Amino acid sequence: MRDTAIEMAKRMLVDSIWKSANLEGLGTTFPKTEAILANAPTTTKTEEVLFVINMKRAWRSLWLIRC
Repeated sequence: MRDTAIEMAKRMLVDSIWKSANLEGLGTTFPKTEAILANAPTTTKTEEVLFVINMKRAWRSLWLIRC
């Protein structure tokens, strides 16, 4: 059950970052967002990579403050 919750939280993080990127007008796709977060090579614009990484850092920062 714990593994399922962790996988679901990871999926929600990627989904949240991807939706935020689209709201900002960036054209990144869900698979590209996953690849960026996994530090896998992908062909995407620099601003999209920076946005996704900064959003990941922001979420991590918020999570650490709450703990």
